[in-house]
Amino acid sequence: MRTAKRILGVLVATTLATAGLLVTAPTASAAGCWASSCAGRDHGAVGCWATDVKTAYVIRDGVQLATVWNDYSSSCKANWSAAQLTQAARNAGYRLYVDIQTTDSNGAREFMCYPGPDNTGSLVEACTDWPYSGYSGSGAPWTDMIDGTNVTAARAYVFDSSGNLVMDAPVWQ
Repeated sequence: MRTAKRILGVLVATTLATAGLLVTAPTASAAGCWASSCAGRDHGAVGCWATDVKTAYVIRDGVQLATVWNDYSSSCKANWSAAQLTQAARNAGYRLYVDIQTTDSNGAREFMCYPGPDNTGSLVEACTDWPYSGYSGSGAPWTDMIDGTNVTAARAYVFDSSGNLVMDAPVWQ
């Protein structure tokens, strides 16, 4: 029975296509956004996963303080950044901000920061309480996404408890 239904379906589709009546949807990613429509969205919430990752390190006086990643999803044509403090930085009481920015495919500036607003769909999500709060945990927090059509710049900033910049590092993609 299943085989008969499959054959019937193929015959109907072939007949409709031959008659020019079959309408096909444009190819789209399985994710819930594409390029500029990903701005301000959480990559996991919309199903965008990294297919290319660039990495840089925040180093001061030969000591690594943090790692920063610029993640790109080819299925969404979007980027986001993540960063993680080292144990040495956490022991020193340092805090972390991570951001990513670009000029999108429509010519608009996009900027996302962590810690900051989350999954707003906005083109700009400013940092929260810059430079005094920041993230001091052991995880790897990430920003929301930006359009990945053009070059993107991700950056991790490491601050001391007084809000003084200790060091930062960029990574482009």
